[in-house]
Amino acid sequence: MENKYYIYAHIRKDNNSIFYIGKGCGKRAYIKSNRNDYWKRIVKKHEYEVQFLMENLTETESFKYEIFYIDIEKRKGNCEANFTLGGDGVKVEKRWWNEKISKALIGIDRGFGKENKNYKDIVTKKQLEELYLVEKLTSVQISKIFNVSIPTITARLIEYKIPARNSGKLKTKIKCLEDELEFDSIMDAARYYNLHRENISKVLKGVYKKTGNKKFIKL
Repeated sequence: MENKYYIYAHIRKDNNSIFYIGKGCGKRAYIKSNRNDYWKRIVKKHEYEVQFLMENLTETESFKYEIFYIDIEKRKGNCEANFTLGGDGVKVEKRWWNEKISKALIGIDRGFGKENKNYKDIVTKKQLEELYLVEKLTSVQISKIFNVSIPTITARLIEYKIPARNSGKLKTKIKCLEDELEFDSIMDAARYYNLHRENISKVLKGVYKKTGNKKFIKL
């Protein structure tokens, strides 16, 4: 089998971090086509450099080492533009395949003894902070980039405790009738009760009677 494959990394010029790792042959490492939207956003804003991690590999070896290197960098908080753990190029919407990693890493010295962890969602805190807080994109715009639902993005913002942006508009003060707690905004209430902001808004508008067994009114 011809050893024509390699493992490459794309490195952001602004902070020298690895944001993407892939396998390829020929000029694949330098080609900008067939990249995901998040990869394109990083390249457009920060530009990038190419670094080769391994060369002279068979195709089978390249699959294994692609998974190996992505696994390592994901642990460091890098490889934001890798939406899978590699090895097949298939996008995983809701989960990462631990079984595939374990099988692919058989016989490879990983160099550390940490327990392997799942990456439970394709949208990470680092990605959301950059898109939501720095680039000021809306939940709708972010959901289109990752091809996931708007409630998924909203849930991640709440889970990662990413602060709401100050839009310059007056906030809607609300009150929960069940426990008499008052909040300065719908977002504050959503985070406190771990509810979706849109559902609280629908309660306030009379579309829903309650959400999460809570009823809210405007103050």
